[in-house]
Amino acid sequence: MPISDVSLMVESGSILDFSEFTRAQRERATYLGKEGGQRGININSRYLMANLGFGVSQGGYPSHTITNLYIQELIKHGYNSVRLDFTEAILMEGRKNDFDFDPEQLDRFYYLLAQLGKHGIKYVLNGLSSDNGGYGNIKERWISNKHVTIGLYYSQESQNHWKTLMKRLFLPLNPYTGVALIHDPNLMGIIMVNESGIPFLTRKAPLPEFKPLMKEWLASKYGSYESIPNVWKRDGALQVDIPKVSDQPGQRMRDTQEFYLELEVRTAKWMQEFFREIGYKGSLTIYNNWNSPGEHLARGSLDWVDMHNYFAHPAYLPDKIVVNQNSMLGTHAGYIRELAIARYMGKPFTVSEFGQVFWNPYRRESALAVPAYAAFQGWNAICQHSGPIQLSYASKNPKWDVIQPFGIGVDPIGRVTETLGALLYLRGDVSPAKNNLVVNITPEILQTTSQMYGMPEDVTRLSLVTGVSLFKGSYQGSNAKLELGKPGITYNGKTYKSSDFVSSSIRKITDKVGHLGHNAAKVNFSKNQLWQSRFSELKFAGLVSLDNATDVSSSVYQSDTGEILLDALNKKLQLISSKTEAIVFDSFEPVKLSNLEVVAADGPALFSVSSMDENSLKDSERMLVIIATDARNSEMKFADKAETMVLDIGKKPITMRTIEIQFRLKNTNKSALKVYSVNLRGQRMDQLPVKVTDNGIEVILNTNILTHGPTPYFEIVKQ
Repeated sequence: MPISDVSLMVESGSILDFSEFTRAQRERATYLGKEGGQRGININSRYLMANLGFGVSQGGYPSHTITNLYIQELIKHGYNSVRLDFTEAILMEGRKNDFDFDPEQLDRFYYLLAQLGKHGIKYVLNGLSSDNGGYGNIKERWISNKHVTIGLYYSQESQNHWKTLMKRLFLPLNPYTGVALIHDPNLMGIIMVNESGIPFLTRKAPLPEFKPLMKEWLASKYGSYESIPNVWKRDGALQVDIPKVSDQPGQRMRDTQEFYLELEVRTAKWMQEFFREIGYKGSLTIYNNWNSPGEHLARGSLDWVDMHNYFAHPAYLPDKIVVNQNSMLGTHAGYIRELAIARYMGKPFTVSEFGQVFWNPYRRESALAVPAYAAFQGWNAICQHSGPIQLSYASKNPKWDVIQPFGIGVDPIGRVTETLGALLYLRGDVSPAKNNLVVNITPEILQTTSQMYGMPEDVTRLSLVTGVSLFKGSYQGSNAKLELGKPGITYNGKTYKSSDFVSSSIRKITDKVGHLGHNAAKVNFSKNQLWQSRFSELKFAGLVSLDNATDVSSSVYQSDTGEILLDALNKKLQLISSKTEAIVFDSFEPVKLSNLEVVAADGPALFSVSSMDENSLKDSERMLVIIATDARNSEMKFADKAETMVLDIGKKPITMRTIEIQFRLKNTNKSALKVYSVNLRGQRMDQLPVKVTDNGIEVILNTNILTHGPTPYFEIVKQ
């Protein structure tokens, strides 16, 4: 059913205006900006980050007047930081000469950064986003022509070009602040090059330019050309055929991963040294995608780890786009687990791109799961990609008036993800994990695995139960340590595979653990057997309670806080905290949480209730109710019955799947509570009937009969 074609700007003071409960975080940022406080990303802070998503197709950076509107919307949505990418592409659009930035776009860029700082909103910038860098006379900047990104590994020209571009971006004074970007306290981090890991850049085929580099590397590793193993030879002659990332494991793959690792570490080192030489003192990072042991080791050389990951990432074919229609929860929250295992102990960890991409019909799953697990794992920033602020359904480019893959601002489900991000993650409705397992990852892992993508399932599943983080080298701490990478560890005269046990080498559990794993001596474990062994150790060590509901056989996972419960087989996730209770489900069964009971529903949905005042949910006088189903464009056309392949992305108006849900809520203000539907601006619309019960209220919400069309938002308020 079509939603109302209205302005998308949030009304001040409405239930969707989050400016008050995030005011303290912005004021602190403003203070640090004025007083020159701590530079870089604060490991003890959380940042709800908006990827602003300005691009050439949207007219580049907006005018000063529109920028002011964007800033106010950022504040009302609760953001305390933003990320800007493709800056050099916007500044160089249509320019003939190298580094000849468009003066109007440059002025708008500087004004935007100044206004962000003025209002206490930190920002992260990509150094290099586009393969065409700062080169002029490029007809289509989104099509790789100059290959600067990959050239940074082997081309002196690309390296010099990058250095010049960084100086042109970060050294000139911002006329609106009088300060160069590298000295701007509101610049909390630079992603030196975006998505530049070698396995990612060479995922379709190995790069021929790497062959001579690898030939020299192999000779150095093995002592001479003659000593290089026969796997690199053909008919006795040396043939440096670098394997594809999808090739079978083996010595060539192990050598390739080591070569890539050393090249990435060396490249990151000279880039960091360059930024320090020109005076930047904030946080620096690189290699922010690709989940493999080698890439994790490369990120371990940085002082800040940033990651990207998606579920249902589109495949772009010549005449169609393909998006899978499966459930993310059905994968045991796989892409969230991959993100969780990338965090390093003692380093800031941010996720500057995530998403369950349109038109996957289960997008509501990530709306609850990502903010909840991000808060549980203690990440420092989350950022859905891209463009979460859209002022109306009437943009200059009609393309952005409909939902596009990765587009958030006009997608009601994408907007719900940001709303719950502000509540569950930034406000802190979800508690952090009680414990943290330190995964001691060492270079030896490349000798025991040939995986060019992915970490062991039995390790990543730990993130659904307790805190996890990586560590390079020995770690002396009071939490559990899980070893990866060593070929074997001898304990009490027996040798155990390091991937098969949770170590007892910590003070907290030394007295309780007398062995290294119930089944540690076995070699051939299935995923579930390994996971069973790991979870048994957690219980045996007292790191999760004996009544923890995690059940390996039925794919159920409960956090050690007791707040988050994932039922992967049934595609269900529930959350119980003092200020928010929520559930996302595929097939409905009545469910009782703590104060919330969902009695009936005629379709799949995410349903949540959050206190919007200082009180717990039971005593709250103002609450936000969210119902997220699915949203699509009108008249979308598909090439297949399963709707994985789109031929036409559709047009306005945006439509939303309607639903009827009956729920009960315990609340001490029951007799004075009123319920209203709320549009995307936060304005109260229809007043709905409320039945007072013995300990609360009972309400039926039917999004099909609202006078203003379906909506994800409702308000419960004491009047």
